[in-house]
Amino acid sequence: MKRSAAVLMVLTLFSLPLSVGAGDQSIPPEANWTPTPPARKTVDAAELTEMLVRKGVLTSVDQRGLMEPQVVPSTKYIREMDRQDASDYITSSD
Repeated sequence: MKRSAAVLMVLTLFSLPLSVGAGDQSIPPEANWTPTPPARKTVDAAELTEMLVRKGVLTSVDQRGLMEPQVVPSTKYIREMDRQDASDYITSSD
């Protein structure tokens, strides 16, 4: 009797992980799961600066400065500056 009870307990323990496993469960619709995250919303820079001026965070002078296009130096100018800096570094004495 003890032997059959022990065998039954061992078989129960071995079959337990099979019956408790997750299997092929699907995500319930109430979880509101989407396969890809939603796209980020874009912000209009002019609208944002207008709101910041209204709130008093920016002045109108700051707003004009932010809305001006940034001047990007040409690659030729950057190379010339690099050469000048390198020659200054090489010729400088400590």
